Amino acid sequence: FKRYIILKGFACLGYGVCVGALLHALSVDLAAAFGLAAFLLSFVPEVGSIVALLLPAPVILFDSRLESPAATLTVATAAQLGLKFVFANVVEVKLVEADQLMKMHPVI
Repeated sequence: FKRYIILKGFACLGYGVCVGALLHALSVDLAAAFGLAAFLLSFVPEVGSIVALLLPAPVILFDSRLESPAATLTVATAAQLGLKFVFANVVEVKLVEADQLMKMHPVI
């Protein structure tokens, strides 16, 4: 169990860093805080990633510095969905699959 949490932590850390970098690239305020929130909320199955996805929405929509807040929100949401899909269904699975201690028989 401890080994799984460590591997899950690495996947969540990667997701959080990517979300923070994505939001920073889109010039969203508090990008690092949203990346940290995405990292922490990724440990909560299903609901956590949805909450992390919705957290930056008000900041993006009400930011007068952005040229097109609606387009920025659409890009941020779509990119976060894509990142979550990749990290949950590819990266995390490959990390667990590559670990010899986590190997299980396919029937179990």
